[in-house]
Amino acid sequence: MKKELRILIADRNRHVRDYLKRELSREHHEVLLADSVDEIMRLVRQQQPFNLIILDPDLPDMDNPLLLKRILGRMKHTPVIMHTYQSNITEGSFEDFQVSLIEKKGNSIENIKKIITNIQLDLEPFTVREKGLFEAIEQVEGKKSDDVKKTWLNR
Repeated sequence: MKKELRILIADRNRHVRDYLKRELSREHHEVLLADSVDEIMRLVRQQQPFNLIILDPDLPDMDNPLLLKRILGRMKHTPVIMHTYQSNITEGSFEDFQVSLIEKKGNSIENIKKIITNIQLDLEPFTVREKGLFEAIEQVEGKKSDDVKKTWLNR
């Protein structure tokens, strides 16, 4: 079972925010919305961290590129998707951060969901993620997968 994520969506366009929230909430993720830098900072300071932030770098009050890097610095270990129309932002601009660029277009939600799937895989408990490995060892070595798992976990 995939883990539900806590996701922050920050976009200047209310319709984009609502669309992304609707699509991601259908997959049982907790989605919070922000429409300004102040709102992002308020939500990021909360106790419970986010698993993913979807960020429009063209928020009205984000007029300074250093401000964007400051925001990302507060969330250094949180994956961020830059969801934008602009093609002048390159991933190299944010080498120190976990940033993916997704262009706003018809299939952007599918690309976002692919990234979410990868994040979920990283968060799965070891025994669930490695289940296929244990079953493969069982077939090759003739041992029960539960025995292989116990041996592996007790090393």
